Amino acid sequence: MTDVGTARWISKIPRQKSIASAGLIALLWLYLHPLASDQTSLLALSLALCALLISSLRVMNVTEFLRKNLRVSVILSVVVVMATLTSLVGSPELGTLRKVLVVYLVLLLGIVVGKVSGIHATLSGVLVGSTSVALIGWFLSLDSLDQLGFDPLSGQSDFVGISGNQGYEFFSALVGVAVGLEILSRSTRIPAVVVSLTIISAVTLVWTGSHVGWVSLGAALLTASLRLFLRGQSARFSLSAVSIVIAAGVAAAIALIVNQSLALAVIAALGKSNTLEARFLSWKYALQTIEPVGLWFGHGVSFWAAGSTGRDQVGALLAPHNFGPFSHAHNTYIDLLIVFGIVGLALITGALFYALRGQRAGGASLGALPWVLLVALAVQGLGESIVMFRPLGWLLMGLLVGAFSTALAGRGGPKGNNSHSSTAPLAPSGSS
Repeated sequence: MTDVGTARWISKIPRQKSIASAGLIALLWLYLHPLASDQTSLLALSLALCALLISSLRVMNVTEFLRKNLRVSVILSVVVVMATLTSLVGSPELGTLRKVLVVYLVLLLGIVVGKVSGIHATLSGVLVGSTSVALIGWFLSLDSLDQLGFDPLSGQSDFVGISGNQGYEFFSALVGVAVGLEILSRSTRIPAVVVSLTIISAVTLVWTGSHVGWVSLGAALLTASLRLFLRGQSARFSLSAVSIVIAAGVAAAIALIVNQSLALAVIAALGKSNTLEARFLSWKYALQTIEPVGLWFGHGVSFWAAGSTGRDQVGALLAPHNFGPFSHAHNTYIDLLIVFGIVGLALITGALFYALRGQRAGGASLGALPWVLLVALAVQGLGESIVMFRPLGWLLMGLLVGAFSTALAGRGGPKGNNSHSSTAPLAPSGSS
């Protein structure tokens, strides 16, 4: 091998920091994937968070970060205090406080890891973690592969993997596919590896038999295709096409939600109308059960707590239809309203507005955001609430906030100042 060839091969080897960061994120993904909030160790999370904070003090200037984002920090602090108080008022128990602490610890852990790792190492770690979950799930299913013949419409061959739950497995696989497409859209040193891992996640998602997962997968693929198309010369035509597709998708979703009989007929043709009917009823009864004060200020995590008034009332309304009991509304947007209320959602929207306006004023481009992943999460949120009620969802949100706040801030400065732009084992610097 020539010196040039050797140098080119060596250049494809990730840095040690990149491998460590991606490996840590993958391990966190594996650890939290099968766990519910009451199964998550507060001690383990606290020790991990403290160790990361101590080791990253030189990387993160917390005081400087808060000073630059004072308005956003104050608004989000109000949201945190309000959510904590409403949770404890609705369910004044030690278990409620523990769940609140788990939520905050997982979010903070994700933010710190994402901020220290950088965007590319974060995406790489999530992809490796998601693929590892899928592969271990397939390994555990070796004894029952004869029962996993591809018959997704019957629901008898659904892949349930490590967690034993179709929804949790499709969520992890969906994130893996979306993250893989994100990395490929930003260019990568080893595209064959990324494509292979993405395909494994995609196959796993399809085999879960989840219609929500399939629709979300289609949305992710469409977004990735449009993103590539937008890089062409016909930008004006591309923007028009994107607007038409988004408008058509929103119109179709509204039509199916408003005309439930049509939606049930469409899903009945696919063999799983009962799951959609259960979701419609869950949405309806959850919204009916929200108290007036809770509608404005939210219920925190107390609404769906075991033995809570809200959960029991929704369960009683679902019982005559032979559905339930449920521990969430199966709709991220409804559960966001239940947790934070109108006031809380308004504050979060304001914080997001100020954060994005500050980044735009600093010269950052919103093109750095993970649009494929965001669209996939937005679509799956129409039929699931995993982001709201699973530690894995909280970790993902924290990772995205930490990593992309760094990425956007880095893009706002002079070129070459982003210390994280080349820290990915699967996605190198120079990507957009």
